[in-house]
Amino acid sequence: MQYVVANKLMTSGVLTFNNSRLEQLDNGSIEVLHQLGLLIRNVRRAVKEDFPFSAVPEFSEAERQHIHLMLPIDFPYDIVEDKWTKNGLALCRIIPNMEELKVAAFYLGKDFDKPEDQRITKRRVVNAIGFRPKSMPAEIMTLAEAEELANQYAKLNGTTVKEIKSNNPWCRGGYSWL
Repeated sequence: MQYVVANKLMTSGVLTFNNSRLEQLDNGSIEVLHQLGLLIRNVRRAVKEDFPFSAVPEFSEAERQHIHLMLPIDFPYDIVEDKWTKNGLALCRIIPNMEELKVAAFYLGKDFDKPEDQRITKRRVVNAIGFRPKSMPAEIMTLAEAEELANQYAKLNGTTVKEIKSNNPWCRGGYSWL
């Protein structure tokens, strides 16, 4: 996710939903993107300025809806925690360097190819308007670079890479691993 890296969104947050809010999500009385929009509006009012952010709604392995939220490194996350309390918990950690930020951005984009019916929302990612990075030409990734990135991601998640295959080896993101 070029947007995350270009804007140096190094505060990695997870917005969870409590059980009553999950029930409301399930019965359709509230929507994930509406709750995210309310949060961003309320946080903007509190900090009194626009800010870059990137949000990715998804399901956990236990099928619980949550939102990954990336913010600038010096962002006052306590405001996010305060404004999200009605919905659930707002957890965060600071990403210490650009290499780990690239791994985190790669993680956020892991399911971008999922069919619409397997995603929480039609939109896969929500980025703040007005902070779009300049276009960059596609980068070529060698098998060795893909292997290194896969191993970094696996180590971060406590797993190992068993096999790397590719249908589009010439493009970044063209590899998958098992």
